[in-house]
This record gives sequence, C-alpha cells and structure tokens, in this order.
Amino acid sequence: MLEVSVGLAQWFLLRSQFPESKRWILATVIGGAVSIPVIGFAGWTLAWIVGWAIFGVTTGASLFWLLQHSQKRV
Repeated sequence: MLEVSVGLAQWFLLRSQFPESKRWILATVIGGAVSIPVIGFAGWTLAWIVGWAIFGVTTGASLFWLLQHSQKRV
C-alpha cells in the first residue's frame, strides 16, 4: 500500500510534465513488489540496503524510460 501512495504522490507532480506519467504509479508498485521479498528477509542491515537498491533501480529505470519516451513525442 505504501508503494501506491508514493506512486500517486509522485504522479501528481509528474503529470503536468509528462503525458505518460500515469505509468509511474505502476512502476512504483512493481519496484516495491520486487524489493519486498528481499526486505522480508531483513533481520540484518544488508537486506534493507539491497531491497531499497532494487526499488531504486526499478523505479529509476522506469523514470529513465518515461523521460526518453516523453522526449520522442515532443
């Protein structure tokens, strides 16, 4: 649920700049879903670091795609 909230908040800011920004919500949810199994093993700090890194890479790649896709339409 946190991922949806974060995705919606970020989409709210991105929507005026990027026509395809609604996909950002899905990207954030996917990033969270991919990282949760790793974070679920957390009892140790490394699991949290790796989990958040996975989340960051997933959402970062999605944002990169969004930016590239938006530039092609202009």
